[in-house]
Amino acid sequence: MQVSHTHLTRHILVVNSNSNALATERIQRGLAPHLRPGTTVTCVNAAQGPQGIDTALDVAIAALETAKVVAAHRSGYDAYIVACGADPGIDVCRQIVDQPVIGITEAALLMACTLGYTFSLLTTLTAEIPSIEQLVGHYGLSARLASVRAIEMTTAELANREVVLHRLAEGAQAAVRLDRAEVIVLTGSVMVGMETQIAALAHVPVLAGLVCAYHLAEGLAAYGQQTSRAYKYRRLKKSDQLLGYPELQSVYSSNFPAP
Repeated sequence: MQVSHTHLTRHILVVNSNSNALATERIQRGLAPHLRPGTTVTCVNAAQGPQGIDTALDVAIAALETAKVVAAHRSGYDAYIVACGADPGIDVCRQIVDQPVIGITEAALLMACTLGYTFSLLTTLTAEIPSIEQLVGHYGLSARLASVRAIEMTTAELANREVVLHRLAEGAQAAVRLDRAEVIVLTGSVMVGMETQIAALAHVPVLAGLVCAYHLAEGLAAYGQQTSRAYKYRRLKKSDQLLGYPELQSVYSSNFPAP
């Protein structure tokens, strides 16, 4: 008997949490080699906010802007990716849409745990290390963290890919040699495409968070899974308005009209 298989197209929205359209283009190019048949990816960026996310203020603003982008695209997609190493606004976005919302750092950490016992993260600035360590703790994975190392480049400077590659390779080799890391995680979304070269020098698996998030989002979409509404991501029934943010009012409740 011949079995007929119905092919469904999966649609994934990738949100660049900063407002830099050039960075969004680099994200799109970086993902292109990894796209699988039957999956379409749309890349967008925040309309306003920081052009590069380097500080706590940048992250706070980017989280709100990311949530606004997801709210504006809450239909027509099977999964969402927040393409920023700080995973800004992930919890809020999971309250906005039922479909899976994947942060690139969380995705990379989860995959890293399947490839080795310890992992190290490479980030841009030393000032970001405490926040990255806190993020790892937020995901309950501090016991697996070997180190967080910075390459001392701002987001704007990441356009110089030759220098970025050199510094990432140095950081990865140091993490393996000095911190006993077994897997290296690249946190920045525009670091994608350098994994193979760095892995050849560090002799351990190297994961780009953006690619990990794509494969995880695609897998969850194909699996037909949705975000749990049992506790943390339950939409709260509040009796007050979210003044000034009509596009986010439904995070509280869809019963209230926008002001």
